[in-house]
Amino acid sequence: MLVTPLSPVVQHRLARCGGLPLQTALRLSQLRSSTTELLPELDRNAEPSVVGQCPACGDSLSPHEALRCAADAARRLRPSPQTAIDQCHTDVESLCRRLSAMQTRRPMATSRVAFVGDDDLASAGLLRTAPPASLLLLDIDERITRAVDAEALRLGLRNSVRTERVDLSAVADLGSVCRRYRERFDLVVTDPPYAQDGMSLFVRTAMTLTAYTGELHVAVPALVAEAWSDELLYDVQSMLLQAGFVIDQVKPGAFTYETSDVVSSLVIARRLPGTRPLDEAPLVNTDRFYTTRVVPEREPLLHDAPGRDTP
Repeated sequence: MLVTPLSPVVQHRLARCGGLPLQTALRLSQLRSSTTELLPELDRNAEPSVVGQCPACGDSLSPHEALRCAADAARRLRPSPQTAIDQCHTDVESLCRRLSAMQTRRPMATSRVAFVGDDDLASAGLLRTAPPASLLLLDIDERITRAVDAEALRLGLRNSVRTERVDLSAVADLGSVCRRYRERFDLVVTDPPYAQDGMSLFVRTAMTLTAYTGELHVAVPALVAEAWSDELLYDVQSMLLQAGFVIDQVKPGAFTYETSDVVSSLVIARRLPGTRPLDEAPLVNTDRFYTTRVVPEREPLLHDAPGRDTP
């Protein structure tokens, strides 16, 4: 068996950037070369101490400052949220955490990235900080797709960005998306509706788009006081494991929102090679596709549908 040790420089980067003890980095250096190909984050370059200049003042920026600058810019591009379709914008620090998670685990310059819904405009922030090799945005809101199209054009990235207005609750749109983009993306990002059917459909669609060894980032509610939080997290984890995804990380409370008390965790999963192909179009109900966020003491958090019990 061919063993390709990592260089001392890479060992040092693993220890410094991954927060790993040196002995752990040394053990990782004995990984087979095929394994490092499946886990490109193990051999990533260290983040530069300065990543660029602020377009407004020309000052040099640290990595976090660059992320915050991009998140602020994306926030200003967002249209007003439509609560009827569960749009609720993350705050700037949460958007920074989402961008950081994407960029530190995958080499963006060689990655194909898809967003299944993106009312936060994380895709616009990614184009500003670490443009991927290609980017696909699927969203029901044409205001979102137009904003990302305009940003891609402004940044000179229009040839590598594709946006589509799709309604995943519509059978025709769902089937078309899954047939055309099945297993094509190295990283798929989604912040789904938090009703059971909407969550399931978004996650299953995102899994269908994920290539072998690709990665999936899902936001799942993490409110201790809400009965449906653990149930939805359990459902998401079960779907991922049954479809051949291994859960690498769960980051509790990664995301908070500007106009809501909802807190979401980030679930990061990777699709294992050799797993069975996923169905072209996931089959789930759409009785509870979106939630209505109200005062929990006065109203139920989820719409009641005929013939369905409230969780």
